[in-house]
Amino acid sequence: MKSSGPRHSSCSGATPLSHLAPVLTFLQLGLIEALCRALPAPTPVPTHLQAMAIPALIEGRDLITLAPDGTGKKVAWALAMLQRLCVPMMPSAPGAPRALVLVNDAEHAVAAHKHLVMLTRFVPITHALAGAGAARALRAGLEVLVSTPEQALELKLQGILSFDAVEFLVIDEAERTVGPRHRAALDALMPQLPDHRQTALFASEADADLGAIAQAMLIDAEAIRHAPSKPHDTVGPPLWLDAVPEVTRPQRRSNRMSG
Repeated sequence: MKSSGPRHSSCSGATPLSHLAPVLTFLQLGLIEALCRALPAPTPVPTHLQAMAIPALIEGRDLITLAPDGTGKKVAWALAMLQRLCVPMMPSAPGAPRALVLVNDAEHAVAAHKHLVMLTRFVPITHALAGAGAARALRAGLEVLVSTPEQALELKLQGILSFDAVEFLVIDEAERTVGPRHRAALDALMPQLPDHRQTALFASEADADLGAIAQAMLIDAEAIRHAPSKPHDTVGPPLWLDAVPEVTRPQRRSNRMSG
């Protein structure tokens, strides 16, 4: 999943989104027509965040994004993930999804899955929520599983889910999903994921732990932050973004979250 070439961090020059020229269409971001056709009519113009995040993810880069609600984060990771799964299209083995979306709780899982339902109307990508019916969907062969860390780990412990084929990992609402509530499950889950996966972290708020977690989970990552449009708006402590340029892991990821 990773792009070829030497690995080095490109995060130190993260560009504020307000300084970017808008992109006219989602097709110009490199998305296939079937995904663009699934967007609600009239087709919206990509947000600044989407204009930056989607091409980076399509290229196979790891990504960490800090932006408030309403900037199109879920559509960004969903479109890019589906593009990666469609090109090339490969069938998933039973119990071994190619993509794993980790979320904070059941409410966020439903919201994330609704985006997948909308965007896969014209592509043969299968997806499911962890919970009732997930076991049957996994056994039938599933491309995308949306789950909390605890649910994914429980399915793995039951022998229903394998992480061996995961190519694309999304952690949505990352400031909560990697927080103390889920830390034990993540510590058990992350070492079982393939090192060669692509990882994307999307956060709405800055958190003091987020930089350290990014260092452990990401390789050669792009960093995108929302540029405040008002003088009194903030994007959180500098620690969050300052830590990201330290992400240089030429050989292996450190998948352990706690110190």
